[in-house]
Amino acid sequence: MGRRDRDDASQLEELQRRCKLLQIELEEQSRLYTQSLEVIEELEAQQRRSDEQAKALANANVRAALLMEELETREQALAEQTAKTEALLVEVAEKNAQLDAANRRLAESYDELTKEQALREIELRRLEVELQTAQTVQQLLIPAAPPKGIPGLELAMSYAPAAETGGDWLGFIHIPERRELEILIGDVTGHGVGPALIVAGAYSAFSTIDSMRRIISDVEEEQSSLGDKLRELILEQIADPCSVLDVLNDVIRSMGKQKILMTFFASNYNYDTRILRFANAGHCLPILIGEREIRSAPRSARRVPVRALVARGNPLGMPEPAGWQVRSQQLEPGDLLVYYTDGLIENRNRAVRCAPSCRLGVRDVAPAGRHHSR
Repeated sequence: MGRRDRDDASQLEELQRRCKLLQIELEEQSRLYTQSLEVIEELEAQQRRSDEQAKALANANVRAALLMEELETREQALAEQTAKTEALLVEVAEKNAQLDAANRRLAESYDELTKEQALREIELRRLEVELQTAQTVQQLLIPAAPPKGIPGLELAMSYAPAAETGGDWLGFIHIPERRELEILIGDVTGHGVGPALIVAGAYSAFSTIDSMRRIISDVEEEQSSLGDKLRELILEQIADPCSVLDVLNDVIRSMGKQKILMTFFASNYNYDTRILRFANAGHCLPILIGEREIRSAPRSARRVPVRALVARGNPLGMPEPAGWQVRSQQLEPGDLLVYYTDGLIENRNRAVRCAPSCRLGVRDVAPAGRHHSR
């Protein structure tokens, strides 16, 4: 082998060595490239994760911003609610103060009412005593029973006041010298002590009229020198319904001061002629039931025809002119005449026996051989 061959072999070996080195380098570069690719993939993966994290962070930031806004809204609402609560507490404190003041006033008022109630009870007991006294006095003013033994007449009466003291009153004046009977009935407006006092005044005037009649009768018996004409004139005035109303009107007007009035029906019955003369001062109209209607009505009938005794005139005690009218009614045997006060009308839906009122029944008894009982 020559030198040239040795050189070529050396060069070849060198080339082979370089090739191995290049191959090793290429393999190393390939390995590095592979590693670079892996690093790049890892970086890309990290980038993706970073992007996702950034997106998640952005979403979180949005949610945080919304939460912050909601929190601010709630804080504002809480602040407003706190302000309202504080205002409400102030108002409650003011209301409590007002309630305390009201309770104090209520306690004071209760104490005053308790004192007033005690005074009223004392006053009520005093009034009860006065009412009982007035009731006792008034019962003495009402006749216990109508007159008996009046020729041709049958009388019956019933008195039931609506209050402890009422304003109803009735009375009779028998004038045997004229064969006449005065039948009087009245009703003072209202109930209580005031009307009872008015009734007492009317009774006093009535007693005065009856006393005059008795005095005239005594004078007639003892001193005939008084003159028949004068006696007759005085008795005629006593028997005149309008004269009776004039006397009572002066009494009622004086006592009532035009604040308390009294209705009154004054009548005069002559039991020889059976003529009833009457005058009405605003009182309930008496009811006349004829004997013929009574006989013709069947026993089961609940109603019978009636007539009212009508006469116009103002109640007693009014300042206006009285305007009383005297009327007359011929009664027949067996007729039934009923006087009453407004209590009978006001309680017309109740049984008649329970009606607080004053009632007087007058029946013209038939001639001998015929008698009708009530």
